[in-house]
Amino acid sequence: MPKDDGENLTSKPAVNLSFRDDTHGDLFDSERWFNLLRSKAWLIAAVAVVVVIGAAAYAFRLPKIYESRALLQVEQLAQKVVDIADVSQENPQSTDFLKTVVEALKSRKLLARVVKAEGLDKDPDFAPPRKDGSPYSEIELVDKLAQKIDVQLIRGTRLVQIVVEDKNPEKAQKIAATFVKEFFRENFDQKLALSRVANEFLQDEADKLKVKLEASERKLQAYREDNKAVSLEERQNIIVEKLRELNSKVTEAKSKRLQLEADIDQLKRVEKGNLDALLAINSVSNLPQVALIREQLLNAEGDLAGLKERYLPKHPKYIAASMRIANLRQSLATEATQASETLSRLYEAAKDSEVKLEAALQEQEAKALELNKVAIPYNVLQRDVESDRALYESVTKRLKETAITQGIEQAPYRVIEEPMVPNVPSKPRIKLILLVSLVAGLGLGVALVVVIDLLDASLRTVDEAESYLGLPALTAVPEQRSKSVGEQVAEAWNDKTLGSLPKDLAQKQVLEPLRRSLNRKEREAQLKKHPLIFVEDPSSMQAEAIRTLRTSISLLGKQDDRKTFLFASAIPQEGKSFTSLNFAHALAQKGLRTVVIDADLRRPRLKDDLLPDAGDIDGLTDYLSGGAPLDQVVRKTDQDNLFLLPAGHRAPNPSELLGGSEFREMLAKLLLTYDRVVVDSAPVNAVSDALLIASCVDTACLVVRAGKTPKKASLRAVKQLQKSGAKLAGFIFNRLPVGGRSAGYYYYYYGGEYSKNSVYGEKSV
Repeated sequence: MPKDDGENLTSKPAVNLSFRDDTHGDLFDSERWFNLLRSKAWLIAAVAVVVVIGAAAYAFRLPKIYESRALLQVEQLAQKVVDIADVSQENPQSTDFLKTVVEALKSRKLLARVVKAEGLDKDPDFAPPRKDGSPYSEIELVDKLAQKIDVQLIRGTRLVQIVVEDKNPEKAQKIAATFVKEFFRENFDQKLALSRVANEFLQDEADKLKVKLEASERKLQAYREDNKAVSLEERQNIIVEKLRELNSKVTEAKSKRLQLEADIDQLKRVEKGNLDALLAINSVSNLPQVALIREQLLNAEGDLAGLKERYLPKHPKYIAASMRIANLRQSLATEATQASETLSRLYEAAKDSEVKLEAALQEQEAKALELNKVAIPYNVLQRDVESDRALYESVTKRLKETAITQGIEQAPYRVIEEPMVPNVPSKPRIKLILLVSLVAGLGLGVALVVVIDLLDASLRTVDEAESYLGLPALTAVPEQRSKSVGEQVAEAWNDKTLGSLPKDLAQKQVLEPLRRSLNRKEREAQLKKHPLIFVEDPSSMQAEAIRTLRTSISLLGKQDDRKTFLFASAIPQEGKSFTSLNFAHALAQKGLRTVVIDADLRRPRLKDDLLPDAGDIDGLTDYLSGGAPLDQVVRKTDQDNLFLLPAGHRAPNPSELLGGSEFREMLAKLLLTYDRVVVDSAPVNAVSDALLIASCVDTACLVVRAGKTPKKASLRAVKQLQKSGAKLAGFIFNRLPVGGRSAGYYYYYYGGEYSKNSVYGEKSV
């Protein structure tokens, strides 16, 4: 018998039998979601189309709305007519002030003024009559108008935008103009009212200060009368002037006395007859008589000097001048000698004068102190009067200025764009509505796809199945779809020969006959379709997936320990019969004599697939019940090395037949004749047949249908098989969607050209 040494691994992709790395299980799989959305693009597009159509129908039914805009600029600085501080401390330069202006424009009071000014309460279009005839309340009218007006501060500017909407363009412009006008009037009224309040306050303060000033003046006058201080300021000035004068005289007298005292002491130290030393004393030389004689002496000496130039010493004039000089010197010496007595008299006189002046100074100081005692309370009263007078005059001035500026102070607002009559409706914005509805429809479609996907309880990807079941994926069998007639016609249309023909001629003479022929061939192909994929399409991705399954199982361990195989599924319609049959065929193509047993006694189908013309023949049930020998129930098929043990006749107790020891013994007998035994069983969760025979085989495989089998059903089947003692090798992920659809896209993404049909030649196995 040929030895099963597995596939040529150099020509096949490596089989990863390890479990999935769960460290990446919680990460967002962008590729999966992308392909999921791509596969459900038709649903997303359908939802988007429905939403857009609904939005378009809604938009075209909306009435046309016109809007008129006015722009109001808030000045940087408030303009003042007179130089008076603002009574209200609003600063137009602050951001808070701008926001305050916007909120003031939204006030109900201003809206009520507009309603009254425009007579909107009597406008049937604005306030349609009620059935009961009751009038609208003021707040209802204001709320209706507020819905038509939008006030916004344009970001980054000092401009306030006022937009009024209405079905009538002329009315929209008129309301906008009235709105601006009433805002200015409202502001003027507020300023005027504020000025009136300020005037009243200032008038009250002025009256109070006037009374206080009068009281202060009366107190000052009474103090003057009580202390006879009518001319207190003049008396203070006189006394201060006398004090200054007496102080100067006392200082001068003291200096004179000290000088005389020093000169007298120096005079006592001068030797008698020393005229020059006497004259060196200031007091002596400054004596009137001495100074006169010294002056005369100097003049006489000057005259003598002149005579010396004209006359000789014997001349009478010369002699007379000399005599006169001698007499003057004698007189000077006499007066200088008598200066001691004169200076003593002067010293006594200076001393007496100093004493008298000091006494007068002390007397004047006493008067000044006495006057200061009287002046202190007087000055306090005087300052009170001056302070009260200053406050009274300030308030009176502010009162006059406020009265002048009532109603003439300009508000810090300016209209830079007057409202105009619009000629194009601003609403409804059809393009915007359609665009938003398209985006919303796409978002809703994506959300619907995501919700449907999240509600899907099936296993959709190989990674998800491996992680959830805790088993390796032995292979993933793609769901293969035959080309439709339309696709075949499209391919024919793109043929160069056909494309060169005129369209009408090609449509009549080629395409229509081709379409009829393809329809007929498709029906015939469906009737002749063979269950063995290696017979039907040996170069397909399904055939390669079965080869991968054969290779994966061959790598699980020694071949002598893996000769019997069981294929089971959790629920019906998962493809276990297809997988087991084609796996057996794959083994047979390797030269291994393989028998496939149809152990699904509830719904057998392998006989119809392999021996459709055999008729009513014995099978497994007949052998287990002792009705036929083993060599008679095993049948040769049309495929080399492939044998079939059909289910046989219907048995009333299939579980009892499979649960006995006869089935295990039968497997041992078959291995004496055949190399491999493949068992197709019933669904695990439906009946217990598969669990009864699971412990009898070397290898058990679970078939899971991608995107169909519920997770919990697959996990329960795994646990049931493990409890029954089955040697569970892994699972086969069957009917995996490919071609960009979510699950199969991953498994075959990296296959490139190898993942496509027709990679292998027709003879490839």
